[in-house]
Amino acid sequence: MEKDWPIPKVETIKNDGPEWLFTLLNPLSDMARMVVLMIMWRAWYIRNEITHDKVPPPTEVSRRFLQGYINSLLCIHQFPHADLEKGKMVVQEAGRADYAGERKAQPLHWVPPPADWTKLNTDGSFVQATGATGGGMVLRDYRGELIFTACRQLLTCDNSLQEELEACREGLQLALYRTNLPILVELDCSKAVSMLSAKSANRSQVRALVEDISRMITTESREISFSHISRSQNNASHALAAYGRSTPRMAVWLRSGLDCIVNISEAEKPP
Repeated sequence: MEKDWPIPKVETIKNDGPEWLFTLLNPLSDMARMVVLMIMWRAWYIRNEITHDKVPPPTEVSRRFLQGYINSLLCIHQFPHADLEKGKMVVQEAGRADYAGERKAQPLHWVPPPADWTKLNTDGSFVQATGATGGGMVLRDYRGELIFTACRQLLTCDNSLQEELEACREGLQLALYRTNLPILVELDCSKAVSMLSAKSANRSQVRALVEDISRMITTESREISFSHISRSQNNASHALAAYGRSTPRMAVWLRSGLDCIVNISEAEKPP
């Protein structure tokens, strides 16, 4: 987590008495202090999940959730009157230089679709060492409200491009039944987006998948478009895809989802 946030090194944190937390927080910048407290808040949430016999979210999910939450808070604080939907503001992380040398580029965040549109985010997860694959799909409206979340194992896939397209097909099939509005489909795989957007015939090994998706689109009177996004804009479906690797059947949640996915979606909602 310290790779992304200005927090103290773990080895410097010591329990030296009843006021150890104040000792830890006192020398920190406002930014570092906020991050440390939010990590503790998230750790307490996960502790409660375990206490109630629930499956705790992976550490990567918590990192992405907190990152999105903190970025949203900073953006609101620094640009209280800005139109956040345009996503053109550069958020400055005050105090980062205390614990990090070179500043990293600020990750992009999920952007809601235009009014009267829906946005479908899909992602595939492929572990080459084991061959395990999973797909994650999330459909939201322009307010960021969940329409459905879904995941499943993708047993027929044997490479990353195939599972990205398979997840897209599964998600689009669900989306066509769950909304009558136009759909903007976002993937973080540029090669898959290029194939789905191409006008010429596909002659690759994934031709059948591309043609299936194309057939679904051509039978619809509404607009359906594809767009490439960064991984940081695909947090919810990315986490679902990882979870889907161990989900043999299609799991679908209407207007809801796993607790960690709901938290990610809440953090990514427009203010």
